[in-house]
Amino acid sequence: MDKKTSILISGQVPEFVREEYPLFVIFLEAYYEFLENKQGVKKNDLLTEAKKLKTTFDIDQSIENFEEYFFNTYTSLIPVEIEGNKELLIKNILPLYQSKGSESSFKFLFRFLFGEDPEIIYPKDSILRASAGKWKIDKSIKVSKNISSFYVADGNTKEFTTISKIGSSNIQVYLNNTLTTTGFKVLKEYNLIIFDSNLALNTNLEIFYDSVDRKIFNNRKVTGKTSLASTVIEKTFQRNLNNREVLELFIDDKTTVGDFEAGEVIETNVFIGETLINVRLRTISELNSITVTNSGSGYNVGDPVIITAPRSSRAPQAIVSSVFKGSIENITIINGGAGFTVGSPISAGGFGPPFVNIDINSVLLTSSNSANSFRIYSDIISDIDPANTYINTGSYGLSGPTSGNSNSIIRHTFSSTSFSNIGEIIGVQINSTQINFSTPPVLNAQAASVLIANIGSTLSNTTIFIDGFGSLGKTVIHNGGTGYNLRDELVFTNPAGSIGLGAAAEVTQVAANGAIQKIEFVPTKINGTANIFSGNTSVVGTGTFFDTELLVGDQIMVNGEIKLVDTITSNVLFNVNSAFSANSTGKFVRVFGTFLVGGQLYTQNTLPTVSVTSAGGSNANVQVVAIMGDGEQFTSSVGDPFGGIKSILIIDSGDGLRSVPELDLSDFGDGLATAEATLIPTVETFAGRFENQDGIISSSYTKLQGKDYYIDYSYVVASSIEFKKYKQVLKELLSPAGMIVYAETKRLNELEQRKVRVISEVNQEAA
Repeated sequence: MDKKTSILISGQVPEFVREEYPLFVIFLEAYYEFLENKQGVKKNDLLTEAKKLKTTFDIDQSIENFEEYFFNTYTSLIPVEIEGNKELLIKNILPLYQSKGSESSFKFLFRFLFGEDPEIIYPKDSILRASAGKWKIDKSIKVSKNISSFYVADGNTKEFTTISKIGSSNIQVYLNNTLTTTGFKVLKEYNLIIFDSNLALNTNLEIFYDSVDRKIFNNRKVTGKTSLASTVIEKTFQRNLNNREVLELFIDDKTTVGDFEAGEVIETNVFIGETLINVRLRTISELNSITVTNSGSGYNVGDPVIITAPRSSRAPQAIVSSVFKGSIENITIINGGAGFTVGSPISAGGFGPPFVNIDINSVLLTSSNSANSFRIYSDIISDIDPANTYINTGSYGLSGPTSGNSNSIIRHTFSSTSFSNIGEIIGVQINSTQINFSTPPVLNAQAASVLIANIGSTLSNTTIFIDGFGSLGKTVIHNGGTGYNLRDELVFTNPAGSIGLGAAAEVTQVAANGAIQKIEFVPTKINGTANIFSGNTSVVGTGTFFDTELLVGDQIMVNGEIKLVDTITSNVLFNVNSAFSANSTGKFVRVFGTFLVGGQLYTQNTLPTVSVTSAGGSNANVQVVAIMGDGEQFTSSVGDPFGGIKSILIIDSGDGLRSVPELDLSDFGDGLATAEATLIPTVETFAGRFENQDGIISSSYTKLQGKDYYIDYSYVVASSIEFKKYKQVLKELLSPAGMIVYAETKRLNELEQRKVRVISEVNQEAA
């Protein structure tokens, strides 16, 4: 009688048997209970019934009515009418109970009952927790694509496995460090290079490749040839560095031992099929940047930088790429003045070109404060040659538009010219400054000028600068006031010691409330006022003296309209050459030619004060701030000297640099400039990053903790099965105590829905 049969007969189960055969013990105890309660079986027959168990140790062969009893006793929560294999369930019911609450128990039960795997979701994984994100600091080794495989011949082979499927034109073969181009063939489909004969014993073979699959280096250990430092490559990426492709090997500090040296060769081995091949990679060691530490002076763009790089395979090259334009570093415009043109020079401390090369690069041509044109008479006395010109000659020696005679008015025969495209300065450009100022110098912009060609007795052209006339050029409206009207007159009052005269201006634009918005300089007025009429050429005066203050041919302005005097009828009536466009009453008649527009002989240091004459306006505050060609104000800062090195351009970053190279700038400029170089680090440490979104407030899936769902003690069973079909068995059989369970019903995907529809249609047809 064996051990199991004796246990069955005696009914005594030792503890070690319970531990070794737990399922058997459960089955045994259940079977005894079943026999005792089974109808028709007497206690004397228990031994006989028990002996039958000798043939029923395999549950697959157990009797059907005991199987039903077992289900009722130990798996009462599981439906009896299940499609799964009952014997399989009985065999695994104990592990199912023992793994209660684990994902494996859920999946086993669902596979057995419903034939599918559920998805177990834990809301606690989506709870926002401070500083819960996984922080990682990446490190990488940059290597060139100059990759080689190397071998030491054993004297018995002529075939060697390559690490890339490329042809003979894409590799370079070296035997004992000598380039070899014949005596071999490449079978790229098989990763083989075959020599014509066996290579001699201890021959060093090294093959360089144009391209290599970067993935072969993942999870390989690399070792520095000189430093003996080592690490494991986690992943490999290809990137551009200084306009060339390199490989970036990402590593982890946990696997790194020692420090790699700049420019050293690192070695590893890779599997090609089942062959392990030794590989050499060359770390990137080249110039990363050059920083100027002392700019010096007198350097030019293109001056070479002498670079000394011992033990490098290729020395770097660099040149001076930009220099400082001078010690004036920047200029700020405080007041743009009036009467300036683009291209006019600006002197500094009394120095102009070529020592100081600064000019105006933009002026404001549409300003409400200053005029953008200025007209003068251009006749020059020396042109007329007064020693040989007589007052009764036909033209007086003048070049004006009107032919003169003994009865002509001289001012009508003057020729005129205009300063055009003038305005206040709004932009300046520093080209170069060869004077080294220790403090910011006084800056002075050259006024606009016109060139008058030589005629008559003048032997050369004459340049006329606008600031020589002393005409007012710019006003500033500090407060526009209220209630003013168009053509209200401005009155200029000279301070003591000023001799300026002839300035006149009018309001030419007001706001809806009568605030002054724009002022324009106009010609001086004559006595009285006048009325004009739309479509009419007559000017009717009040308190005027047209007979004595006007001449036929005079250019006049009334209400902003410019005309020529055609006929003078009386002191109160004259006609102009063309009709007026609007009616106007009580306006001044202003005459060109008596004074320049803006007046004359004013100086920048003794500008007049301004008041506005108006019938209803008040509180305006207007100031004259500049004469034509003056009034500009600048501030500047002093920086590096002229020709000081601003930046250095690396033309060739070199290769194989074993140390930081020395830079020499003593052969050019003043020889005092200095600079420092930095290398691309062999091992680069990147800024840290989060590997996941845990703990990030702006994350799309993290949620604030809630009392029911987003807590540590809840889980979700996601399945296409309705919750009511497994609710009881889940809660009473598998769900861990203290846990809240939620159910999520998944929708069938389109393929499954189509499958369900087909099965349904087949069943309907069969019915």
